[in-house]
Amino acid sequence: MRPVTTTITVNRVVIPSGKLVWPFAAVAVDETSLPASETLSIKRTGGGSDLGSLADPMGGGSYDQATHTFTEDSVATGTPTSASLILRRLVYTPPTLAAGNFSVVTATITDVGKSAFGQPLPPVGPASVVLETVTPPAITGTVGGEPVASGATLHPFATTHITDNNTNADAQDTGTITVLDGAGRATDADGLLTGPGLGKTGMGTYTVTAANPFLFQGYLQGLQFAPATVDANVTRATTFALHVGDVATNLAADDTATSVVAIGPASPAKPTPPFIAGISGGQSVAPGNAISPFNGVTVSDANATPQDSATLTVTGGGTLRNAGLVAGGPGVYTVAAATPAALTDILS
Repeated sequence: MRPVTTTITVNRVVIPSGKLVWPFAAVAVDETSLPASETLSIKRTGGGSDLGSLADPMGGGSYDQATHTFTEDSVATGTPTSASLILRRLVYTPPTLAAGNFSVVTATITDVGKSAFGQPLPPVGPASVVLETVTPPAITGTVGGEPVASGATLHPFATTHITDNNTNADAQDTGTITVLDGAGRATDADGLLTGPGLGKTGMGTYTVTAANPFLFQGYLQGLQFAPATVDANVTRATTFALHVGDVATNLAADDTATSVVAIGPASPAKPTPPFIAGISGGQSVAPGNAISPFNGVTVSDANATPQDSATLTVTGGGTLRNAGLVAGGPGVYTVAAATPAALTDILS
């Protein structure tokens, strides 16, 4: 009689997204009574619509798209068995995932054989191997060029979101923040970060630690930056290099989009030009639909009792509309406002 047993020495395989793996290399099919022929089948379930793909690099086997089942026939051999050899060489291509997401696919392995006399034998299995595809955390919502007056403070990561949906129940993210000057060097001279969960580790460098991803994001959004004093009529750009790592998977993401511009006071004898931040290029919109191209743009003016106006020129077609907007020549619009904040509201 053929035993209804399998030896599973690993039941969970963690796969970084985009990496090919041999997930069944540690799975062995034990047989004490060998049949003349056998069929190995591996059915995948879970994981949404994309379950990845299995292939035998030696060209054997077939795949049923409807049932997500890979099968391959072989003639039984000794030790290791032919089924074990097939399992060792099968290559799994994990599903394609966006950063911050995960997929869990269960591969159920069954081996069915026939005796030398053509009689069916009890199947070996089923036995399951969990294929967990993981991705680095995703960093979104960063803002560049945020203005801050000399002597004031701001929260540079107030709108930053960290997505880490990897399945480990004890998921934990850690972060490193490096404050960079205009030349890209780590510095403390541009100002200091403060906030809960923050630790100072060196010149311009900090760490953020928390018990879970939700608390980590809360800490990050609550960080406050106090820029160093900026002279009159001078601006200074400071960039924050953010590195976020998932402790369970050792996968990480980096972002350098967050930056602030510290603006010194205006001197009556030498007025400073207004400052525009938050411009986003390459925005897409379907023909016939509307878009707010200046959403997120802010206008600041450090001069005393500032009153700003703007001229907008549209090329390539299309029409701008909003209260306070005055159309001039073809594609040319003007807008005036009592304050920079009011001008920002009209533009957005």
